[in-house]
Amino acid sequence: MTKNHILLVILLILIILPSAGVTLYFGASTQVLLELTDRVLASIEEEDWQTAEGAMTDLRGAWEERKNLWSLLMDHRELHDLELVMARTQELVTVRDRTNALAELQAVRVLIKNIGERQIPNLVNIL
Repeated sequence: MTKNHILLVILLILIILPSAGVTLYFGASTQVLLELTDRVLASIEEEDWQTAEGAMTDLRGAWEERKNLWSLLMDHRELHDLELVMARTQELVTVRDRTNALAELQAVRVLIKNIGERQIPNLVNIL
């Protein structure tokens, strides 16, 4: 191998490894947030409001732990939208508005899923 080939291989490794790490991080983070969202949904569907409030607090806490890193790597508008919907959902759970809380939680779920999917490289994202 020539010196140029070695440099090219090193450069590719320096590009691919961080990209793979970010992809794995977003996949794992998205999964955690979706599982917490499902816990809130299940609690509301059962009208177990105390558990729903606790699960919503856990979801907001998990989001707070992740949002700073996510904001470095993606569009801030999407993150802002997610925060707005989460805040509305939190209030709807607090006032025990089952119908609207379920609707807003579905919006939270879609936003989290879409954000996570956009961070994973695929043909749609590349083109």
